[in-house]
Amino acid sequence: MSSRPPKVSVRVWQGGTRSKPLRRWRQRRTGYMFVFDTETTVDAGQVLRVGSFRIVRRGELLQEGLFYERLTPDEVDLLEQYADDHELLCMPITGFRDFFFHHVYRLGATVVGHNLPFDLSRLAVAWAPGRGAFKGGWSLTLWPRKDGRGENRFRPRLRLKSLNNRAAIIEFASVRRDERDAPRGRRGRFIDTKTLAAALTDRSHSLDHAAETFATEHRKIGVDHGKPLTRDYLDYLRRDVLVTQELCERLLAEFHRHPIGLDASQAYSSASIGKAYIDAFGITPMLGRTTLSDEELGLWMSAFFGGRAECRIRGELAPVTYLDVLSMYPTVFTLMGLTRFLIAEEIGSEDVTDEVRAFLDRITLDDLFDPETWLELAVAVEVEPDDDILPVRMQYGGADRSIGVNRFSSNETWWYSKADVVASKLLTGKAPKIRRALRLVARAQLDGLKAVKLRGDVEIDPRKGELFKRVIEERQRIRRDDTLSEPEREALQKFLKTFASASSYGITAELNRQEPGKAVKTMVYSRRAFEVPIDTVERPGRYCFPPLAAVITGGARLVLAMLERCVLDAGGAYVLMDTDSIAVVTDYRAWEEGGRRTGLSDRDDAMSIAGIEGMAERFASLNPFAFGGSILKIEDENYGPPTGAREPLYARAISSKRYALVNFDDQGELVVRKFSEHGLGTYRGPTDKDSDSVVD
Repeated sequence: MSSRPPKVSVRVWQGGTRSKPLRRWRQRRTGYMFVFDTETTVDAGQVLRVGSFRIVRRGELLQEGLFYERLTPDEVDLLEQYADDHELLCMPITGFRDFFFHHVYRLGATVVGHNLPFDLSRLAVAWAPGRGAFKGGWSLTLWPRKDGRGENRFRPRLRLKSLNNRAAIIEFASVRRDERDAPRGRRGRFIDTKTLAAALTDRSHSLDHAAETFATEHRKIGVDHGKPLTRDYLDYLRRDVLVTQELCERLLAEFHRHPIGLDASQAYSSASIGKAYIDAFGITPMLGRTTLSDEELGLWMSAFFGGRAECRIRGELAPVTYLDVLSMYPTVFTLMGLTRFLIAEEIGSEDVTDEVRAFLDRITLDDLFDPETWLELAVAVEVEPDDDILPVRMQYGGADRSIGVNRFSSNETWWYSKADVVASKLLTGKAPKIRRALRLVARAQLDGLKAVKLRGDVEIDPRKGELFKRVIEERQRIRRDDTLSEPEREALQKFLKTFASASSYGITAELNRQEPGKAVKTMVYSRRAFEVPIDTVERPGRYCFPPLAAVITGGARLVLAMLERCVLDAGGAYVLMDTDSIAVVTDYRAWEEGGRRTGLSDRDDAMSIAGIEGMAERFASLNPFAFGGSILKIEDENYGPPTGAREPLYARAISSKRYALVNFDDQGELVVRKFSEHGLGTYRGPTDKDSDSVVD
């Protein structure tokens, strides 16, 4: 007898059945997907009007249908006639809720949609604030009682909690047992194609853009919203669901190339995939393997400052060359040889105060272009600041604290990474005064480590060399692979870049903020230990390890300090720095193109193009990867379409992380090449999320 669900012989679904075929489908439900989408009113309420769904198993369509709410009688007639013509199920929202419960909760089909929290919330009849682990989220009532008096307590609520603008945790809440309705403890399985696509590519996608990137067979079709229901509109709605199904199948095919023990429904980000790979390597959480005390971990945490971003020339449209450090965090991780800590059986520390003092006395810029020097930087240093240039966490003219790299003096001692102290020596010419220095020490090696094939292709063995070296090398190979389509090549190399950054740095700094609750006296370990009432706790992620987070970001800031020193030594200046990039003021006065002088500069601190290219080549000695070349890249924004020839580039910055890079075309019109709008979401135009347009 067939394992497929029974066909319903009328347009309107009349409810469930306990037939033998249905029970057999329940037992063999693996691979079933319930894909759906909703269309709503275009007002602020965004109330459900009509929706479409497909039930599929491994690509085979089993059932397709439409559901509706708040349509006019004429629109309902049109909908039912359309369903008859296309042999679709058709039901009002009340029937669809039962249908949804029957297939998703009782039978365990995976729910699939693009931006699922929105579509699921359109099915709700009531909501309440989330509680417990879902505090800060929502608890949605999907199933009212038959008499309409309150919710059906024998059916679960749906719980949603947003993690960010790309991902949300979704599950069914616990429910009273009722044999007629559902098994105990089912949480459901939900795959948001928007979330999974972002996890695999590290960027947000509209449905259409994701379909293009992952080369689905069908694409969205255009339609006008907010008008009376038409057959064209229903074609559009059904196409959206079909594209979502195909996209999910393509995403799952790509996801399953990763040999990791992570369910696709739990892949909330590239970091989720990265952590699953770390698990697959047999690497265990570092906080469980360290002999560092809480006091020492607090000292390391106080030395963690994140990335450096700044604006040096504000408001001026300055001619620049834009340069970027290749995969900054994985490169620094590799240069410092930090895999030894990931795979160590035990991580401890030792006092190296005298050694660090001697190191600082002799270190020069030239020494830092020797990769061997970087192996000595996994050290925390207690400093007595005296007009040194160091990261400082304080109030900068506002109520909130922020971080800046400033000249700093203090009667107290402060903890920094050794890389930050070396950077200060480069920029001031004098070694900071050192009170104490503690070096991280890796002892022995974990048992159970094993090799894993990245995406099922490239074998990476944590016991052999630096872990992220092969990842970056694979990314460069994919960028040159002509057998892949452009969207696929771009998506894969972007994933590898993000996977390397998230796994080499992001997971070591992961702290998960809990929703505010009752204040509880808590011990805080920083430069000193103290007890204070705290109502909002940040819990460390599985692979959080403050010493590595501080060492890696300190190393990234040291690379930028080296860049700053090189530019200043050449008599130059820069407009901005942004974590791993710099825009160096450039002299284009001698630039000739077709007899037309362009990009004139009247700045005395502009570097020549040859000088900038020579500076970039100097960083080739720090490239730890097999493909060679400099880690300091002259970025694509410096080369204009269609020929790809070098063109004058300009930068205007208004503050850190708020800048634009532009060219001028032959008619003198401004062409935006790149922009950063960090913190400017309030001013973003009401356009497609993938659009580059912003409000003027």
